[in-house]
Amino acid sequence: MADVLKPYLNIRITPLDSIDTSSGDDPSLLDQARGKSPLMLSVDKPRPVPSRGLTEADQAEVVEMYARGMSLAAIARERRMSRGSVAKLLDRAGVERRKVGRRRKRV
Repeated sequence: MADVLKPYLNIRITPLDSIDTSSGDDPSLLDQARGKSPLMLSVDKPRPVPSRGLTEADQAEVVEMYARGMSLAAIARERRMSRGSVAKLLDRAGVERRKVGRRRKRV
């Protein structure tokens, strides 16, 4: 049992009430790890996503292409975008998904 616990003896867990939640200077993670500054709560900031510079006119054009009956794949090919990006653009524009009926089998 001692052999199993040996690797875990060096782990130090900081109690939650010792974490400083006041907003002040943002200490570096290195300072927090070395104990030079109190631990701060972690906040995930959204990663900046590079924009392709799509304007409302571009979105309107994609919506119009979809309304004409073009498929997502055809729009993606013509606009040089992924099908997922085209679908997200259409979702943001509030476009309803087309209902595709199934053909009946001929007997």
